[in-house]
Amino acid sequence: MSVKEIVGLMQVAESEEIRRSAAVILGEMGSTDGATGKALLSACKDSDGSVRLAAIRSLGKLKVESALDFLLEKFQSGGEEGEAAAHAATRLGARGVKGLHNLLGKVSPGLRRYIAAALAAAATAPADVAALKLLSDTDPGVVETTVSAMIHSLSRRSPALLKNLAHAVQALAGDKGISQATDQAVTRLLSSLDDPSGNKVLWDRIQPDHPVEVRAAALQSLGRHALKPNPDQLRQLVQCACSRDFPVAAPALILLQKLPASRQSLLAWFPLFKGHDPAARLLAIEKLGPLDQGEIAQALASQVRHPDKRVREAAMQEAAKTKSGQKAILDSLLIETNYDYAWNLSRLVAGVISLFSPFWYGSVLLQAFLHLDKQDRMADPLLFLLREFAPDRFKEELEARAQELRKKKKFEPAVSCLRHLARDPACSLETRLDLACCLLKLSHKELALEARNADASLLQFLALAHREDFPLFEKLKKNSWVDSEDLFFVGFHLAEQDNRARRAAFLILNYVVKKGGKGKTAQAARQKIKACMLDE
Repeated sequence: MSVKEIVGLMQVAESEEIRRSAAVILGEMGSTDGATGKALLSACKDSDGSVRLAAIRSLGKLKVESALDFLLEKFQSGGEEGEAAAHAATRLGARGVKGLHNLLGKVSPGLRRYIAAALAAAATAPADVAALKLLSDTDPGVVETTVSAMIHSLSRRSPALLKNLAHAVQALAGDKGISQATDQAVTRLLSSLDDPSGNKVLWDRIQPDHPVEVRAAALQSLGRHALKPNPDQLRQLVQCACSRDFPVAAPALILLQKLPASRQSLLAWFPLFKGHDPAARLLAIEKLGPLDQGEIAQALASQVRHPDKRVREAAMQEAAKTKSGQKAILDSLLIETNYDYAWNLSRLVAGVISLFSPFWYGSVLLQAFLHLDKQDRMADPLLFLLREFAPDRFKEELEARAQELRKKKKFEPAVSCLRHLARDPACSLETRLDLACCLLKLSHKELALEARNADASLLQFLALAHREDFPLFEKLKKNSWVDSEDLFFVGFHLAEQDNRARRAAFLILNYVVKKGGKGKTAQAARQKIKACMLDE
């Protein structure tokens, strides 16, 4: 069909679908004769909305300049047809762009956004000039509409247009009086243009004096160009990663994740250890942890106090892999004065104890013994760690220490050592007897029933007396450092218990009688035997 036939069909067809199709076909055929333009203008007054909309769009495609006044008037009526009229007007060249621009101060804010979208999406040099002016508009909605439309239409611009646009946007970014909305729009546009010449602007936009939204947009834009930052740029990225604002910290951390750390760049990376977000500290541990240096070891030791479990465990894992890290962790543990924290640290160290050098054992053992001598509970986490590292060696060392203290008649610290040994269910009965005897030496030996029932040493002796596999009396009489008064106190209490304990009581009290002769303790033992009928 010829253009003339399609024009006639559009004018006389009864079906709105046929009229709409004819309007669309005319726009695609590219005929610019006057008859086609007049027919399309006439179709813009059709009773069917879809026909009018198709005719308006075809006027723009055919660049019918005589329709400009109609399009500008139609635009002011708003709606879908008004938006289509704005886009059609931008296709009419400089006159159309100027006509729309002149309407900016005369229409409602909603229509101003239609103008912004149309100018930004036109992808022509005159329209880009007008759209760039709209990026500085006082209405944030107009700015947002403009930049979004420009970004979506970048693919329709020629390389020359893109280059000119990049230079113009960089010039706009250099203005000091631009609003936050404009600043953010410029950053987004530079990112989408992906022009290396705009990197300087983007690096400037990540500085703390810019709004969070602008900094976040700039960091996201630098993702493709920050693979080899210079030292100043690296420090800027680290500063962003330490920010309290997550939209700024997150993209900075992603960028830093791709970069290698070295001894030369150590100072630049170090602030990450004090980052607000745990992810920043985890990154510092990952990047710097493998470097065996004293400063890093101290930083890792400080991370073990962090509230986040992931940070604590990661810091401990890295510290355990280096000599300086092991030393820093153990030094921190040895000087720790907070009981709960010392326990937390000991448990963390126990989880990676297989990585530690055995040379630390002696210093920790010595510190634990110093705490034990002072009856200080700070010995508990240290002893736990020693037991986890070498259970057999720990047992031998603690037993030897207890024997040494007992021989020096330092029963209180000896009891502390023996109690730690007795916590082990597999502790020997001989060790439990030593504990009972040392407790006996510290007992006030009050014969009142309530006092005896609460006496720690008697509780231990009673438990041993009930053991069929343990000859309590035979073992007890070998302890020459346990005197007659001590034995009498034990026998006195066991004499009032069940049969097995009474049998042990008879042997003990009878031994006191034989050992004491006519002394007061022996006489009291003899009386207790008769009173409790132990000889029957």
